[in-house]
Amino acid sequence: MRRCRERLIGATAILVIGCDPGPPSTVRSDSAIVPPREEATALAPAVAEGSFAYVDSSGARLLALDSVPDPSAILGALCSEGLTLPVRYDRKQTRHTNDNGRQIASNFLNQRGDVFTITRRKAPPDKTCYLARDSALIANTRPATMREPLDCSPAQVTRLAAAKKRQVIHCWEIATAHTELRVLAVQFANIDSSALASLAIVGDTSLVFKDFPAVYDGSGESTWRVDDEGVFSPRGFDILFVAAMPYGYVMAFTWAGAEGESSELLLSDSTSNFRTLAKAYRYWSPA
Repeated sequence: MRRCRERLIGATAILVIGCDPGPPSTVRSDSAIVPPREEATALAPAVAEGSFAYVDSSGARLLALDSVPDPSAILGALCSEGLTLPVRYDRKQTRHTNDNGRQIASNFLNQRGDVFTITRRKAPPDKTCYLARDSALIANTRPATMREPLDCSPAQVTRLAAAKKRQVIHCWEIATAHTELRVLAVQFANIDSSALASLAIVGDTSLVFKDFPAVYDGSGESTWRVDDEGVFSPRGFDILFVAAMPYGYVMAFTWAGAEGESSELLLSDSTSNFRTLAKAYRYWSPA
C-alpha cells in the first residue's frame, strides 16, 4: 500500500499573544514572560518531552504518534477546549496485520505505538491531544474556545496588515483564548509567487508570530495544503490550549487537511515569534 502523506506545502500560523488578566502567580506581565530565546529554551525542556496522540473510538485511550522516551513519566493529556485529562501508561502496542496505515480511531488497535489510558473522564473520540509530562504546563493550561468563522473587525485587519507590512485579503475570527485573546485565520496578499496565510492570536498590546510561507504556483494549484487550489480556508484548525508559563507562552494547535492533520507545539520568546518545540502528523487519507 502506498502512503501518500499530505504535503505541508507551507502555511503561516501567526500567533499574537496579549496580556492575560488572570495569569498564574508566577507570571507578572508580558515583559516578564518573554525571556531571550536561549533562556526560554533552557527553561522549557520538559514541555517538549511529550508527544501528540490520537484518541480511540471509546474516548478512553490514546496512541502516541511518535515514540515517547519515558512513557511512564507522562502525566496528562491536553485536548481541545482546554480539556486536561489524567493518564497512565498502559503498554507498547505492536502492529497488527490488519493495519491500513491510517491513524484514525477505527484503526487504533492495529497500529504500533505507546498506548495511554485516561484515568478520569473521557476525551472526544478520534481527536488529537498532547501528552504532557510537565506538571506546570498542565496546571497553567487555559482553554481556547473554537467558534464558527466570523469576519475580523477593521481594527484587527489594520493591525495585522501593519505588523506584516502586507495587505490582508481575508481574515476570520475562529476562537477565543483566555478572556482578551482572539484567534484569527488570515490570508495576506501574494508578493510575486510568495504566499502567506496565518493563524493570529490577538491581544491588547503584543504580537507573537509563527510563519509558514508558501509558494503560489497559480490558480487551482495546491499552495498551503494538498488540493486547496490556492485558497486558504479558516476551517480545519483547532487550538488545543494556550498556557502562560514563566518563560513564555506555550501553545498547541492542529490543522486538518484533505489527507491528514498536522500538529505543532509552540513557545514564544523575546524575538516576538513562536518557535516549534514539537510537531506530528496524522495520516488518514483512504488507502
